[in-house]
Amino acid sequence: AENDCESSLKIDDRKGQLRWNTILDNVLLDVLGEAAREGKKTGKKWDTTVWNNLLATLSNKANETVRSTHVDNRIRQMRNEFNNFVELKKKSGLSYDPAKQTIIASNEYWKELLSNPKDNKRFKAFKDRGLKWDYEKLSLVIGNAYAT
Repeated sequence: AENDCESSLKIDDRKGQLRWNTILDNVLLDVLGEAAREGKKTGKKWDTTVWNNLLATLSNKANETVRSTHVDNRIRQMRNEFNNFVELKKKSGLSYDPAKQTIIASNEYWKELLSNPKDNKRFKAFKDRGLKWDYEKLSLVIGNAYAT
C-alpha cells in the first residue's frame, strides 16, 4: 500500500495547525530521505509503513499529533521552493555556490530578473538566502524528476 503525499484527506484529518521548526523539518527530510534511498518511494508516493513511521516520529518529536495534512502541506511548501530554486539555478548569467547553497548574481541581474512580477514572486527570496532546507536532502525527497 502507498500513501500519496498530495492526497485528498478526510475532513477529520484537517484539524489543528502544526508549528514547523528546524528539528521537525530535519526529521521529515531524514526519514523520507532514508526511505527514498531504500527505494520506498514511487513517483510522489511513499509506502504506507514509511508514512506511518514518519507521522509517529514527528508526533513524538513535536509532543503533539502530526497529521498527514501537516506533512502534505510541508512537503508542498518544500516542493514549491525547491522547484523555484532549481529553475533559477538553471538560468544563465548567474552561478551557484554549493558550500553556501546560494545563487550568486550581480545586482543588475537581480534587478532585471525581479522586475518581472511573476519572477519577483518566485525568486526574490533567493537574492538574500539559499533554500530554507538542505539542497541534497530536498533533491532526494522531492525527487530528481526536476533536479539535475
